[in-house]
Amino acid sequence: KSLWVAVDIFILAVLKSLGFSSDTPGTYWIVGIYVGIYVFWGFYLGIRMSTFTHRKKGYLDLWSSSEIHVAPHSLESPVKVQHNRNLFWFVYLMFLILISVILILLGDTKQDLFYVVFRSMSAIFLVFWVINPIFSYWMMRKSGNSNIKAQIQHISNQFSFLQQEYLRALHLVGGHSWLPLRYFRAMEMLIAVKIHQEYASEFNP
Repeated sequence: KSLWVAVDIFILAVLKSLGFSSDTPGTYWIVGIYVGIYVFWGFYLGIRMSTFTHRKKGYLDLWSSSEIHVAPHSLESPVKVQHNRNLFWFVYLMFLILISVILILLGDTKQDLFYVVFRSMSAIFLVFWVINPIFSYWMMRKSGNSNIKAQIQHISNQFSFLQQEYLRALHLVGGHSWLPLRYFRAMEMLIAVKIHQEYASEFNP
């Protein structure tokens, strides 16, 4: 509740500073836009999936005619993924430190908005940087059994293989990396390929 109240106060203050006024709370607009995006996306997905069969053959032809091994430089390497992840956490940590400094400077006059943001970010930081490593370490200790180790390794290999296939699909569909439709088309191609592979294995054991 404190988050919604803080957001309402913040939006009202911004509107007043710009010379506008509104009787509708700012959070109503946020929720309305959020729901509107989901409604639009639901209609878009429904229309696109209804025409999926028309694009399926093209996806399969493109996949089968591509080279078995895509050029390494065309795929997003794990090193780049790890670099982007580290950069995200670095920016996140700097932002958390900035919020902390602001809270210290404000002292007793701190606003609810800063308090809520700091509390939320601290909780996320605690989960990803403290609880998650401890849980991972605990899982490693518990997976001493050779059978469990084999299962974990199998799942890990499956995820790695699926990631390579997805990167290959991204390469085949082309387009700019900043276009969301590119990633959606890559998923469609992967779905078409998996359906075809399941169908082939079922009727050609």
